[in-house]
Amino acid sequence: MRESKPSPTVTEWPSVQKRLAALEQHELAHGQELDGLRDANLPQQFAELSGRVVALQATAEAAVSKEDHVALTDRVSALEARLARTRAAVSQATMPEVRVIAQKESTPPFVVLGIEWRGGERFVAVSSAETEGLAAVHLLRVGDHESDWELQALEGDTAVFARAGHIERIHVP
Repeated sequence: MRESKPSPTVTEWPSVQKRLAALEQHELAHGQELDGLRDANLPQQFAELSGRVVALQATAEAAVSKEDHVALTDRVSALEARLARTRAAVSQATMPEVRVIAQKESTPPFVVLGIEWRGGERFVAVSSAETEGLAAVHLLRVGDHESDWELQALEGDTAVFARAGHIERIHVP
């Protein structure tokens, strides 16, 4: 049930009449537009507008996809460049791999007997492994050879020999 509003008083009538006149002018101004819309083929216009909206959405999605693709391609390129720089830095920073090859300790064809001093110079006394006796003892100084073994250095109680490009260290008793 509607509540009824009290009737306007005599003092309110001029205000009501002004509002009524404004509404009539508004109806006249916009009434012609409404008549044009009533006469138009609204379903056809709606279908056309819907088609345009769908086309615009597809274009917008395609544009976003292209922009995303370009952005992702740029990011991938930047990451690949960064990876290449990192690999280069790591390869420069690491030491080359050193392979330690286990060599059979070769037995020299002589026996090291000891170290002797003669005239302020150090010598290594060696004897042939096959022969015994004082006659088989030889003195070697740095740079001398016994068979294919060259004495390279004397380091404390170790004689350093070079043989076939390899270094052999032999303990001197």
